[in-house]
Amino acid sequence: LMVQALWKRKTTTMNEFNSPIIELKTINYLDGDLDTISVGSNVIAHKFSEDSKYVFITKNIQPVQLEDVLEINKVKYRVTFVDNPMFMNNHLEIELEKY
Repeated sequence: LMVQALWKRKTTTMNEFNSPIIELKTINYLDGDLDTISVGSNVIAHKFSEDSKYVFITKNIQPVQLEDVLEINKVKYRVTFVDNPMFMNNHLEIELEKY
């Protein structure tokens, strides 16, 4: 399923009280395919938690980093792994989990 992802990165600034303010700054859009790798859920301390894993495959070769965020259809995903197979610059395989 071809989707467009909003690529974001965490930035930290300090406020007037010298406390950190963490924001997600938009970097760019990435077009690609989103697929589910594994589906899972847990109940920890009486709270439901989803631990499904996803992969986003894109032809846009960009410097996506661990802990970056992809927002797809208003759902935020944290980047957990980025692979440029065999460094061929053909595509990126970006592993994700819900943010």
